[in-house]
Amino acid sequence: MKSSGAFFTWNNKTDGTDRVQSKIDRVLINTEWLTQMPAAEVHFMTEGAIYNNCPTIIKWEQRSKGGRRQFRYFNMWSLAPEFKTKVQENWEKSSEGRHMFKVVGKLNRLRKVLKTLNRNRFSETETRADLAMEKLRQCQDRIQLNPLNMDLYMEENKLSQEARLLEKAKFQFLRQKSKMQWLKEGDQNTKFFHNYLKARRSNNRIFIIKDTNGVQHTSIDDVSTLVNEAQRDELTREFAKEEVKQTLWAIDGNKSPGLDGYGSKFFKNCWGIVGEDVTKGILEYFQNGEMLRWVNDTVITLIPKGVHTENVTCFLQHCV
Repeated sequence: MKSSGAFFTWNNKTDGTDRVQSKIDRVLINTEWLTQMPAAEVHFMTEGAIYNNCPTIIKWEQRSKGGRRQFRYFNMWSLAPEFKTKVQENWEKSSEGRHMFKVVGKLNRLRKVLKTLNRNRFSETETRADLAMEKLRQCQDRIQLNPLNMDLYMEENKLSQEARLLEKAKFQFLRQKSKMQWLKEGDQNTKFFHNYLKARRSNNRIFIIKDTNGVQHTSIDDVSTLVNEAQRDELTREFAKEEVKQTLWAIDGNKSPGLDGYGSKFFKNCWGIVGEDVTKGILEYFQNGEMLRWVNDTVITLIPKGVHTENVTCFLQHCV
């Protein structure tokens, strides 16, 4: 369980260099506890004058409701048969302004539609998926008792389609949610994580470049002379429409979204509808160098490195 207060929970009550302190007390919980009381926390008080062990207080608060939830696009929404129709109907409504301004306005307008779709189709996804599977099993049990009943086969087919849809939605929801949960709970393998980043940074560093004649160059000045006029033109040419799509497709669909709540999977799912406007908006930025402040906004959040985090040094800074 997540803890706060004293880190060392026991000492031998001796003075000077003979003092021994240790963290021997922890509170262990199971998955059921975490589901019922996700915001529970244990607080270790100092031991005072009487005890060797620190008194332990467990806070039983339920999950805080907080304020209004921030919009998040969930990949499972695209499984709804009417998904693309609703997106297209709202996207084709006229908008005024520059290309990027139009895209932002359409995305904001679409939020309400997608929230309604989620409420009607995918609310309580996990519970509904389990219930649909149970209904399917009950129908199949009745078929075992009455194998000549054609109505039961039709019911089974309908329940099977519903169960598959909800099970797939459940899988996508949990997969995407687990990514967000990782950002909330923090990286428990901090040392491994940073070692991986160091290794990747080292692999990306260029130490030596050989030219077409096989001559090695190690200094930055030498490397700059290796770029010919044609290569300079290639580096400074305007971006093409195909490159916008290629770049978007290179972003994993489960990556955390920006402040607008839309991940790359939304644009991939709806590229036939939104692709032209999005491409124009991005190319417009590279042509005039101007970007809406809202598009460039970011959030810096603190991620706890472990389960006992109080000091500011115990948090990682993550830019979203």
